[in-house]
Amino acid sequence: MIVDNDNNQTVFESGAILLYLAKKYDKFLNKDKYWEIIQWVFFQMAYVGPMLGQAHQYLFYHPGKSKFAEDKTKGYAKHIYSILDKRLSKQEYFSDTYSIADISIWPWTARYERHQINLHDYPNVLRWYKQISIRPAVIKGYNSLGEFYEIPNP
Repeated sequence: MIVDNDNNQTVFESGAILLYLAKKYDKFLNKDKYWEIIQWVFFQMAYVGPMLGQAHQYLFYHPGKSKFAEDKTKGYAKHIYSILDKRLSKQEYFSDTYSIADISIWPWTARYERHQINLHDYPNVLRWYKQISIRPAVIKGYNSLGEFYEIPNP
């Protein structure tokens, strides 16, 4: 949650916070590609996060409880990575430059092992993933809770 006392504004929910910060600081939100970026942020909020979050539950935290749930979740994960790979086959980022779309999607892909995904099967996601994983702010954000963890390197 963000409380902006200057504007008497409270913002919660990660997608809304990303949009708020991008607008406030005029960063990572190309105005000419606004809707292109926003649709990918919404795609992350509506599909990537919820489905890959389920993959965490069924494939990583509670494996072996339901073959049906695990198989369905693996199918969703593969579908998501296929959609991301197709988009990234056309350009370097989800929009023409690094944006809040990339910022919202990348942390989910950083847990590819939990999704039982081999990033080498998705070469465009792999390229994009590696490119983002070496950004100093991404490394700092990945380790924002104090302990240092290596970002997975496929």
